[in-house]
Order: sequence, then C-alpha cells, then structure tokens
Amino acid sequence: DEGLRKQLLASLEELELKQNADTRDTLVAIDKEKIDLEEKLQSQELVKVEEKPKRKKKPHPEMIQHIRQSRALKKQLKQTQTKEREQFVSGRCVLERMELQHALEMTCNEWIEKGRAK
Repeated sequence: DEGLRKQLLASLEELELKQNADTRDTLVAIDKEKIDLEEKLQSQELVKVEEKPKRKKKPHPEMIQHIRQSRALKKQLKQTQTKEREQFVSGRCVLERMELQHALEMTCNEWIEKGRAK
C-alpha cells in the first residue's frame, strides 16, 4: 500500500534527522568545550615563565581528560543510535525491510551498524 510505504519512509527520515541532529549537537558541544579549555590553558601558559622549548610537549592533563570524555561520549552516542536503528528495523515485516533496503541503498544490517554516511 502506497500510504504505508510513505509512512515507513517518513519515519525513517525522521529517525535519521533526529540522529543527525544529536550527532551534530554532541560534536558542537565537544568542540566548544575544547576551545574553552584551550583558551583557559593558553592563558595559564602566558602567566608561566618562558622555558626552553621541548621537543614535543605532552598535552595538558585537562586536555587529555577532555579527549577521553569526548571519545566516550561519541562511543555512547553511536551505541544509542545503533540500538535505535535496530529497534526501528526489528519490528518490520519482510516487505517493509525490502522497501527500507531499497530506500537506503544498503542492507538493513549495514544501516543498523553504520547508519548512512553523512
């Protein structure tokens, strides 16, 4: 039925738009935190007395912590989105899955694992 097909594709697009927005918001927040932290650390560096330049300085412990937290956030977001995609597909009948595969231009399992390339 054409109405059900349109409804299926609309809900697919809605899920993808939500996930894209969540990903974008998370990355913007991580970037903002990084910029704020870099500015803070830079202002602290200006206060310090100039030392001899070392080969390659290790990142500041706060920056290392930020990198770890951002990686954990990204991983958690990816896992959440994978589960959402899995739930979206799991309740579908064979015909709906075929329609999804046609619309996605990939198998449902590939989409569940990776989503669509942005």
